[in-house]
Amino acid sequence: ETAKQLISGDNLRLYTLIWNRFIASQMASAEYAVTDVQLEDENEKYILSLTGERRLFDGFERIISRSSKSEIGRDYKKGEEIKPSKIEFEEDTTRPPSRFSEASLVKELEKRGIGRPSTYATIISTLLDRKYVLRQSRELRPTLLGSIVNEFLNDYFPDVVDMNFTANMEEELDDVENGSKKWQDVVQGFYGGFKTDLDQIDKKIKKGELKIEFPTDRECSCGGNFRIVFGRYGGYLKCQSCDKNESVDMTSFTCVIDGKVLLKDVAANQKMEVEIDEKCPECGSALVKRKGRYGEFIACSAYPKCKYTRNVSIDAPCPRCGGVVEKLRSKKGKNYYKCSECGERYWNEPTKEKCEICDSHLFLKIKRGGKEVHYCAKCKKEFEVEEGS
Repeated sequence: ETAKQLISGDNLRLYTLIWNRFIASQMASAEYAVTDVQLEDENEKYILSLTGERRLFDGFERIISRSSKSEIGRDYKKGEEIKPSKIEFEEDTTRPPSRFSEASLVKELEKRGIGRPSTYATIISTLLDRKYVLRQSRELRPTLLGSIVNEFLNDYFPDVVDMNFTANMEEELDDVENGSKKWQDVVQGFYGGFKTDLDQIDKKIKKGELKIEFPTDRECSCGGNFRIVFGRYGGYLKCQSCDKNESVDMTSFTCVIDGKVLLKDVAANQKMEVEIDEKCPECGSALVKRKGRYGEFIACSAYPKCKYTRNVSIDAPCPRCGGVVEKLRSKKGKNYYKCSECGERYWNEPTKEKCEICDSHLFLKIKRGGKEVHYCAKCKKEFEVEEGS
């Protein structure tokens, strides 16, 4: 009441929120009587479930109230016959669980005893850096590469990727830290079985018995089926019948079901090459934009007869010399930009926009959460990205 005489508006609402939360944190918990009722028909074909609760003691909810489940009108006895006054049918569809975000993945790791607070960030960054998953909005979506790696490890190293094994190993490492176990014993207990599996895989590779191939649902023009095979430069599609090869984007979103990679929808919605309005300077054929191991690049459509290639350039000049800036990708999978004339490199994409304070070129910067802003490297100011810019 005193605060109302001193402050108002948003300040009062914020103060009230803080005051209520603090007082509630010092109070006892609320107490509820929860009732679960299950109704069965005579043939025990259908089960109807009802859940209700009744608050017995307010506790902290006297300060911070919450919506409670509806109350069940009366007490029921086991075996009691119920005559429903009205039956309504509603159609509903089962929804799959939401994909993990970084926050929900950390919660799941904590729940299963995998990792520690100091290693959660490393676990997630490893998945992203190796392109096993990619961010889409706030979700982490598995890529084709991640799905295949998961299948391979489950087939040949099932014990190592078992979640219980990882959780138990974390506990043993904690025992090493507090001195109740020797690290040599822990490592030996793991490495014995792991080395046996590793040696068996190594022998199969040397004998040529282990071929990492996965069937797909894609059909070749000859009627045969494509398989994903792996060579020196990564995965690609190969027809079983005519030996035709096609490229495949290993970072595309797909899945593996019963050992088969589902690529039909990916192929229908994603072109592996896009024609651009330019001609090859060496043979005159149309140029196309393709995806390769290190990102997008421009190539001649007459490949392999003509092997002309160049990097993709962006629609903005070099802030330093005004030259053509090319988009490249590092070995770790991070995009960067390089001027083809002066050689200057930038980690953020240069734009045509100018800083309204110092008139320097602005860069496109992606902040945490995926928000895009224009950033001035000279005066360190950030500006909202206008639509269409």
